[in-house]
Amino acid sequence: MRPLALSEKIALIDKLKLRMQPPALLGIAESYVLSEALIIRPSLYFVCRRIRIAYALPDVRLDPNNQPYDYDTLLLYTAHFFDCAQEPSILDLLTDLTTVPLKRPMDCLMTDGHLYIADGGGDDNLNSIHVWQLNLPPELTEEEKLQKKLYG
Repeated sequence: MRPLALSEKIALIDKLKLRMQPPALLGIAESYVLSEALIIRPSLYFVCRRIRIAYALPDVRLDPNNQPYDYDTLLLYTAHFFDCAQEPSILDLLTDLTTVPLKRPMDCLMTDGHLYIADGGGDDNLNSIHVWQLNLPPELTEEEKLQKKLYG
């Protein structure tokens, strides 16, 4: 489990509108990439991710097998850009992309300048596909890459 800094805990509680004190947030119990799409070579990706945040319970509870436990996890789904050269904070992972709220992003695909995101349904939400057109810089040819490397 990756612990969270106090500032991250406070910001996370505020962002998610949780009703708990910062010490109750224990850390990130799981961060799993469900899908990734290469946006710009070599290191900019778009990622759909599942995150579990562990939090302490106010009192010890018993599971169906009468085993005690004193924490639980909050399940979050998020979609975000990811640069392999940087370590994002938990708040970077939960930043909203646009005014279109994603419910449960599960899969993504980048093709012909379009980013497709499969948003899972459940509860009262229908499955949906979101499509964005990205204005990306043109990819350099091998000759242009060599010139840039030689002359800056």
